[in-house]
Amino acid sequence: MHAPRQAEAGGLVVASSHATCPHEAVAEIAAAIAGQQFAGGIVFCSSRYPREALADAIARHLGGFPLVGCTSAGEITARGYDSDSLQFMGFPKGSFGFRVLHVSDIDGFDRDEARRDIRHLAANARQEARILGDHTSQVALFLVDGLSHREELLTMTVQDALGDIPLIGGSSGDSLLFNETGVLCDGAFRSGTAAIVMLT
Repeated sequence: MHAPRQAEAGGLVVASSHATCPHEAVAEIAAAIAGQQFAGGIVFCSSRYPREALADAIARHLGGFPLVGCTSAGEITARGYDSDSLQFMGFPKGSFGFRVLHVSDIDGFDRDEARRDIRHLAANARQEARILGDHTSQVALFLVDGLSHREELLTMTVQDALGDIPLIGGSSGDSLLFNETGVLCDGAFRSGTAAIVMLT
């Protein structure tokens, strides 16, 4: 386990674990960030973790704030590029706003409805951001199932709806096996889904 590191700009909190048991890995992350309050967080996890057990561990140990995440083809931790770890990034309250929208059926999503939902998400995020002061900026974080059939269409739809708001992120992975990937959505790692975060 690595103790949480706090970046100088904005106070981003980062912690990672290399425990092989998903419950031990998440418990180590939870212990490392204990006592801190977050607007939201992101987890990137090695595909070697059993997904149901990992989701259960996350539900037990990481609560009280919005959390998104995905399986990966590699993680960047304190020791560099890894492929066998659980990585957490937390955005502290008071410095960040963090609102999440899930798209639960990429293959069947409606573009017009998705655009409306994303614009509504951005508008609500701007409204809530007023408590952070006058000098805020926004970016959208995008995690999408890397094996979905309409990944590129959804990405274009999201960027179109966001207008001038930058979009960053990418596709979930599974250690380059191209077999099954997952995005953390409503407490489970699911295929065919995406998560859009408005980060202020």
